[in-house]
Amino acid sequence: GVKRVIMAGRVCLALAVLAISSGCGTGNQGTMAQRWDRPSEAFVSDLKGAVEFNRGGADWSAAVPGLPVRVGTTLRTGTDSTVDLLFGNGAGTVRLKPRSTMTLERYDVAHVDGQRYGTVEIFLSEGDVEEPRKSGGGLVIVIKTVGGSRRLR
Repeated sequence: GVKRVIMAGRVCLALAVLAISSGCGTGNQGTMAQRWDRPSEAFVSDLKGAVEFNRGGADWSAAVPGLPVRVGTTLRTGTDSTVDLLFGNGAGTVRLKPRSTMTLERYDVAHVDGQRYGTVEIFLSEGDVEEPRKSGGGLVIVIKTVGGSRRLR
């Protein structure tokens, strides 16, 4: 009777919320799995020498491989040191050269149908980066400096 109708109503409501959150009926093409495969951070994939990170005014700490790098995180390398920043799902890598400091300002990377798309913006306050290595797709990497910016595809 009434209990069965209430349970059925709750199930329908849960399914409706799931359909809305997955993009059904919103004109958003693609599967729910594609939208969930959207990492919100990059990672330190490799480093050599003294590499430190800072998250918004906190004390500097030693970076280690696997360290998540979120928007607002700053990385700096010492003399004879480098660090590779890996963008989610293997979309690309940027290597920060010795005596360099960079901050991740924007990170919007998605993995759809085997390709990577999105924009990564890095502010390089000192030093330099090597030309990024990318693995296809439509990933755009923007390196900003005090003197301007360069867009790398």
